[in-house]
Formats: sequence, structure tokens, C-alpha cells
Amino acid sequence: MPVRLSVLGSYDQATKFVDQLNRYLLLLGLAAILIGSGLVFLISHTFTRPLGSLVAGVRALEAGDFHHPLDPRGGDEVAELTRAFDRMRTSLLKSQRDLLESEQLATIGRMASSISHDLRHSLAAIVANSEFLCDSHLTPVQREELYQEVRSGVNLMTDLIDSLLEFAR
Repeated sequence: MPVRLSVLGSYDQATKFVDQLNRYLLLLGLAAILIGSGLVFLISHTFTRPLGSLVAGVRALEAGDFHHPLDPRGGDEVAELTRAFDRMRTSLLKSQRDLLESEQLATIGRMASSISHDLRHSLAAIVANSEFLCDSHLTPVQREELYQEVRSGVNLMTDLIDSLLEFAR
């Protein structure tokens, strides 16, 4: 069977049709590029920026900044993740404060124990030496030695109290 080629219109009409088709395809391509760019912007605005904010919060927490605020906008998964991270940050801040307070209380307890021991030691020396001073068989030199020991104990307690007052300021 022989192949036949038949031309139904003129060459100019065919060229005009192809040019029109090219223009439509070009417009369709430009529209696709604009729509794609809009979608990229929307996705960037919806996901990338909140993720950037979350990453900044993670880095701040890593650096020890427990006060870096997070802004969980929206209702998507990124916002939920940001809210969860912010709750974790708040919990860590509370734990850090509680630990610091516990350490301070423990330090105060150890300090009170040490102060109590030092005061009791000085008071015991004062009481013992005071009882010896009441003994009428002591020589003046012995009395002076006991008096100096009592005085030394009183001075130690006074210094300890002064140190406590200085520490309290």
C-alpha cells in the first residue's frame, strides 16, 4: 500500500498554528515555573523557617542558655515539636534550679556542722579552763595560762562569728 501525503491547508497556516502552539507551551511553562516558585516559597515559609528557629533554640540550649525563647507557631508537626522542645527546655531549667538549690542547702548543712563543731570545741575548752580557775591551789602563773586559754577560745569564737557575718553579706 503506497503512502500518501495530503496537505489540507497552506504552509503559512501550519506555521502560524505551530507558532501559536509554541506560545501556548511557553506560557504554560512560565505558569508552571511561577506556580512551582510559589510552592517552594510556601514550603520554605511553612517548614524551613520554623525548623531554623527550632535549630537556633537547640543550639542555644547546647550552649547552656536555658532562657532562649521558642515561638511554636501553627498547628503542624514542626510546631508540635517546637512546643515539646520548649517544655523540655523549661523542665531542664527547673531541674537546674532545683539542683543548684539542693547544692546550696547541702553546703549550708556542711557549713553549719563545721561551725557547730568549732563552737563546741571552743566552749568545751572555756568551760574546762574556767573550772580549773576556780581551784584555789593554782599559782598566779597557772591562773594566767588558763585565763589566756579562755581568752584564746573566746577570740576563736568571735573570729568565727565575724566570718559568718561577712559570709552572710
